[in-house]
Amino acid sequence: MASLFDIGKSGLTSYRQALTVTGQNIANINTDGYKRRNVGLEEVSGSNSGITSTGNSTGLGVRVDQIRRSFDEFLLNKVRDATSLAESSSSFLESVSQLQDLIMPGETNLSTAIGQFFSQLQEVSTNPSSLASRTLALEGARQMANAFSQMANQLENFKSGLEVRASQQLGEVNVLTNKVAQINLQLSTASSSQPNNALLDARDAAIDSLSEYLEVDIILDRKGVAKTTLGSSNNGPLLVGIGNATELGVTQSQNKLSFVLGPGKQDILTAKVTGGSLHGFAAAYNIANEMLAEIDTLAFKMVREVNAVHTKGINLEGEEGGNLFRNVDINLDANPTNTGSSSAEYQLLDYDLVDSANVTFSFDDQKNLWTGRNDAGDVVGSGRNMVSLPGVQIRFVGEPKQFDQFIYNPVLGTAAGMSVVIQRPEEIAAASPLLVSADPGNDSAAIVEVTSAKQTSSLSLPSIEDIFSNNLSSVAATELLAGGPIATIPASVENLEILSLARQSQAQFLLAESDLNGVNALALNLSSVDEEGEISTDVVTFDLGFETVRGFSGNWIDAGDIADLINLGVIVGTVASTGEELNLSQLGGFASGKNGNLNLSLSSSSLVSASISTAEGKNIGASVSSAIDDASDVHVFTREGRHISGPVLSTDMRQIYESMMTVENGFHEGAVYVDTYLNAAQGQGYLETSVEAISSGVLNVAVQQGLDIATATFEVFEGVDTDQGSVDGLSSLARNASYSMSVGGLVGNVTGAEIGEPTGDAVAGAMIASLRGNAPIASVIGEAASPVDGDEVKITFEGQVYNISMQNGEPIVSGGETSRLTAFFDKQDRLHVVSNGGTISKSSFALHVSNDEPGNPAAVRRFGLANSDGIFAKTLFSDVQFSVDVPGHEAGSNVIEMTFNEDDIYRLKFVFDGVVDSGGTTSLDKEIGLGNILVSAGNAQGIADAINDAIANNATDGDGGADLTGIATAVAVGNKVTLTIAGSESVSISALGSSVADGDGTVTINPVTTGGSAVTISDESEYAARNFDVRREGDTIAAYALDDASPPSIKAGSASLAKQRYKLSGLPDEELIVFVGDKGAKRLTMQYDTVPSDMVQPHRDTGIRVVDPAAGLVEFFDVETNTSLATRTLDDEQMARALDMEFSFRGELAVDDNFLIADNSLGKGDNRNLLALLDLQMDRRSTTGSGGFQQIFNTSVARLGAIVGSGTVAAQANEAVRGASLEAEAAYSGVNLDVEASNLIEQQQAYQASARILSTAREIFDTLLQNL
Repeated sequence: MASLFDIGKSGLTSYRQALTVTGQNIANINTDGYKRRNVGLEEVSGSNSGITSTGNSTGLGVRVDQIRRSFDEFLLNKVRDATSLAESSSSFLESVSQLQDLIMPGETNLSTAIGQFFSQLQEVSTNPSSLASRTLALEGARQMANAFSQMANQLENFKSGLEVRASQQLGEVNVLTNKVAQINLQLSTASSSQPNNALLDARDAAIDSLSEYLEVDIILDRKGVAKTTLGSSNNGPLLVGIGNATELGVTQSQNKLSFVLGPGKQDILTAKVTGGSLHGFAAAYNIANEMLAEIDTLAFKMVREVNAVHTKGINLEGEEGGNLFRNVDINLDANPTNTGSSSAEYQLLDYDLVDSANVTFSFDDQKNLWTGRNDAGDVVGSGRNMVSLPGVQIRFVGEPKQFDQFIYNPVLGTAAGMSVVIQRPEEIAAASPLLVSADPGNDSAAIVEVTSAKQTSSLSLPSIEDIFSNNLSSVAATELLAGGPIATIPASVENLEILSLARQSQAQFLLAESDLNGVNALALNLSSVDEEGEISTDVVTFDLGFETVRGFSGNWIDAGDIADLINLGVIVGTVASTGEELNLSQLGGFASGKNGNLNLSLSSSSLVSASISTAEGKNIGASVSSAIDDASDVHVFTREGRHISGPVLSTDMRQIYESMMTVENGFHEGAVYVDTYLNAAQGQGYLETSVEAISSGVLNVAVQQGLDIATATFEVFEGVDTDQGSVDGLSSLARNASYSMSVGGLVGNVTGAEIGEPTGDAVAGAMIASLRGNAPIASVIGEAASPVDGDEVKITFEGQVYNISMQNGEPIVSGGETSRLTAFFDKQDRLHVVSNGGTISKSSFALHVSNDEPGNPAAVRRFGLANSDGIFAKTLFSDVQFSVDVPGHEAGSNVIEMTFNEDDIYRLKFVFDGVVDSGGTTSLDKEIGLGNILVSAGNAQGIADAINDAIANNATDGDGGADLTGIATAVAVGNKVTLTIAGSESVSISALGSSVADGDGTVTINPVTTGGSAVTISDESEYAARNFDVRREGDTIAAYALDDASPPSIKAGSASLAKQRYKLSGLPDEELIVFVGDKGAKRLTMQYDTVPSDMVQPHRDTGIRVVDPAAGLVEFFDVETNTSLATRTLDDEQMARALDMEFSFRGELAVDDNFLIADNSLGKGDNRNLLALLDLQMDRRSTTGSGGFQQIFNTSVARLGAIVGSGTVAAQANEAVRGASLEAEAAYSGVNLDVEASNLIEQQQAYQASARILSTAREIFDTLLQNL
């Protein structure tokens, strides 16, 4: 009976609980996230009581096993995926629909503004002089610019609005993820035997809400903990764990809406937001950004094309039209993820050439190279420090790291920044600056139409202003890696000088601070070639020990100190092979230094190697560059192929250069080589450009051979041929120039060491000294005189007049050749005038006679240069022997023989022991003189007597002489006089006055006792005087003819580091190209002058001449100078482009037909430039690439409309999928009232039946009790 009671009781309990669950289901039929519960019942089985008992197979009743949720993970995940996709489509559609309404708000859109702008320009074209029409057109331009700017600003605001909405939703997302994290924590700690269904419902509801914003992947463990990752797979970043959640943020980065994990903390960008409304916002943001980029590109195209045409016209005031719209700055931004310290900057070369495509520059650390790729991934440029793109140059500085990037975007912000430049309606350039006409004498009736068409090249060359210092300097020269086109000469350059240099051998040390402190020695391994071509090597070692050099202990701090001391010769080197000590200058070297940089260069030898040793035993090698003796050819071309300067090309080289005249090398398409103007002189060059081409050997010398005078002018390239060091210690230059000159057979040579200072004057001074080196020095000695201060006299020498004036008791020479003469008074008050250097013509000094100087003859006598008879003193020459010095003899009896070669009147002077007559009466001189002593019939007895008398009377003749009695005796035998000096006195025997004899007599002095060669005192000279004089006039040496002869032939040359020199003057107002040959050192230095950028250049009328009508060959030339500017071959439509113009011929052409393109600066009523502007309204993108602005905008709008349309279809389809998924999931886990009502009835009946079991059991029990 007990079992029956238990069975009934268990049934009542179980079905009461089942009824409760069913009621809960019915009560929560409308509760979001509620999953239907099912009661699971199980039998309570019986058990055996013993071996002899029968098993209780009827059991003990029923019980509730588990209340289960109706949960299907597959269906639920399907719903969530569908929800994410539908919400993404919905938010995307909503956003792009708003974007469409923004871009196309109605009739007044950007397309309308563009159309109105051109319509108002059309009004101006009908009446170009109307200020009213111009005012409306100017206002239309402003309205269109404002429309662009407003559109760009609205798109930026729209993008910002999307970011705000995304940020707001992410706030909700972060709340939901935190909620799921807390639920996970509770589930992880709950019992696994009976799950908390309400908690699981809350978990699923939160994740369902989360899937509306994001696409997430869910993995459930056995306790129901939901591991939530971002994205469509479990490989995404963990969003929710147990008790923790990753916060999500959003930012505008790199032109897209970027999502960030851990904003403000980790800041990790993620691309796993692949669904949900947030993904829709990001996709819409991209569309908005694309639309903005298209608007920017349209604005960029319009600004560039309109400005290009407008600048070609002239305004109502006859001035050139400027930009109509402002050119917007280019954007060059670093990638925020860069790790290096590099930066980038750009230089705009030509806005009209700038390509609108984006370029991303990435750094390759291994190659040390920046590479630019466009959006398609194509390489568009590369370089180590500089990359050239069309119209712009990018320069990178600093220290980049691997994968660092810079994004170049030339159009970003163009629409927002669009504005009108001109302020007055008169500034609209409606007229064309050109008038086109056919020559009336043409044989044909053909006409030509001309329109502006800027020519471009695919090679964007840097300007010489960017890669060359404006200074002729070797240390600042630019050394190029390869030949070919290297730079452009801007149109603003008026004069240009180019030097092509050889290269000296150099050694470069880069010393760390610790190494510099302990520098001990410098070893240079040198190689030289002798005259026979034999190569020899040697090592020169410089002791650089600080204490050795400075004399006290210490350390080197700056390599510049070492360089200075080496250059000064304080530090000398020892030659290993000879032990000889030489300084660096003697080795032909020079050094520069700064901090740890030390550079040495050699001009005469080559460095094989160089090393520095330190006190610590470290040996540091230098980077050695070998000398390159040959410089590279350098050429200047026009972009049309006209060869302006450079070496004359051989036939083979011409063919090579013609093949290089391509658009890729910077030339205009169709360029033709023409050398008519190569190195042409003034008046014959290209557009009157004057070119002075100076070849190697005469770079520093200019020779002119005239009818009466020949000159050589010298120049020194300071910084090219002189010692020089760079300020950074990375380059140096050793002086290397030498000069040679021949004048009528005379040869002079000057080395760099002989030039006192780096000037042409110094070279000319050294050269004329060399030329005069073998010529005799001229001098004149006057009689005793005492001119007073202020007195002056004029004399002539070598055809020039010199003035000698008394100043402070001293004679001062002026006039004539600078520093040519020196004047002084001796102790006897005799005026000496001496030439500094020999006189080539053996010119004599003479009185200057002039009617303008009537007092000059008297002045000559006052200065003692003429006797009382007015006879000018005789000129003495250094090649004539006037004196003989005989040394004393210790033993005495010093015998000297004097032989007189012929009968004559002789004059001699004897000075014993060097004690001359000082002129005072108290002096004890030992000087005697013999004046006008006759030798007759070969008998010199008169000479001997005169000597003996003078010796005897020296102390008593009244002039204060010393007593010479017995000092010497003279004996005559025939024409020979023997002078015997008794003691050890020396004697000097010379002519007394300006000559030794009246006639041709000579005296031969033979020092018998002391020995030595006999010397003849004579007035005769072995030097053959030339029939010309040379004089220095500053930096010029001039040779003048004498005696009506022709001037001597002059040749002059120089050796210089510069091997080619070109001086271009009056360059044309156009861009030119510099080419460098492949051979040689490829080192150039330049100096140039520019005209102001705003300087207005005069217009040049251009002519067109038909050369060959059958071949379509035409030539363009400058009318004023008849200079050939370009050559073209017409295409099949008789069209060609040249000189930034497009030419279209109509009609059949004839040979020598001519057309004129003339200035139209006064054509204020002309509208042809405005017609060219209006032509931009037409869509010519397929032909010329221009115009079609409204079509471009309409295409963008149509694309956006297509995006909205496809978005609508996608949203509808995705919503249908979500509905189906929800329905399927609801059918499984949702509450169905019919099902629940049926369950309720069934469970109620079962409950009632269980109650009946209890009632039956009670009745049975009562019956049993009654029967007992």
